[in-house]
Amino acid sequence: LPILVISLIAAVVMILLTKRLMRDYGALHVTVAMLGSGTLMLVIWFLATQHLRFDFSSRVWVAAVAQGLLATALAYLFWNWGLAYVPASRAGVFLNMEPLVGTILGVLVLKESLGFLAILGGLIIIGSALYFSRRPST
Repeated sequence: LPILVISLIAAVVMILLTKRLMRDYGALHVTVAMLGSGTLMLVIWFLATQHLRFDFSSRVWVAAVAQGLLATALAYLFWNWGLAYVPASRAGVFLNMEPLVGTILGVLVLKESLGFLAILGGLIIIGSALYFSRRPST
């Protein structure tokens, strides 16, 4: 439970800081800065704790670059672009969609099974996303 609370706090801080940065800079600039600084911190940590190796096959390098560009950079760029047009309170609801999609993919791709509480949690996530994404009545 404590790591979940820390994760939620980190997500809220990320959304609010990103929203504030995008008042002065565009989504592309903020995304590049986020991913660049994160990569730099990861490389420093890795160099301090692990042995550096580059002897991977070309398939592994292509997969790593594709994941970095498509699954990470492009996803964050789209997220930041959307965040520029949506209130932070509404965007925060959609952070819960990530584990939901991961769970659904686990069922479809890995043939995992879900219990009652997992299904109930998924329905709550979908219900809250639908509720908070509707237009406010005037």
